[in-house]
Amino acid sequence: MRESPFSFVPASLEEVSSLAEFLIEGFLEEWKDNPEFPRPEREKVEEELEALICTGSLIKMVNNNVLIGVYGSAIRQIYWWSSKEVLTNVVFYIKPEFRSFNNYSRMLSMAEEFAKINAVPLEISFFGTSVDRKTNAVLHRGYKTLTWSVIKCH
Repeated sequence: MRESPFSFVPASLEEVSSLAEFLIEGFLEEWKDNPEFPRPEREKVEEELEALICTGSLIKMVNNNVLIGVYGSAIRQIYWWSSKEVLTNVVFYIKPEFRSFNNYSRMLSMAEEFAKINAVPLEISFFGTSVDRKTNAVLHRGYKTLTWSVIKCH
């Protein structure tokens, strides 16, 4: 049996700077046509990544030893109407040239397993412009629409 070229690898504190660069570069490319959106602040990005690494919840998606995506999550109380904790994604990013239903599904399955281990519901937020395809992919997996957010900058 052939070994899969994909793997999920926990991130380490030594990688904070390079992971921050990877994510900031991805953000700027994703939103280049929307300069009014708040720009990433390197210090804030690194601070968040360090916190996720310290809780063991920042995972790299690697394909043939090349970083293609990052998933980071936190168990938090996020709703105004309930104190129930949920696993919510802080970072769910796959480089555009590696975006596919299969890669999205792999990352989502990993997140679902993490939620199952922690016995909490999984809340997924979408970042980007292709929300229709992402929404359809999760609705077929039994997810329900709970919130939806948009942004308008002045």
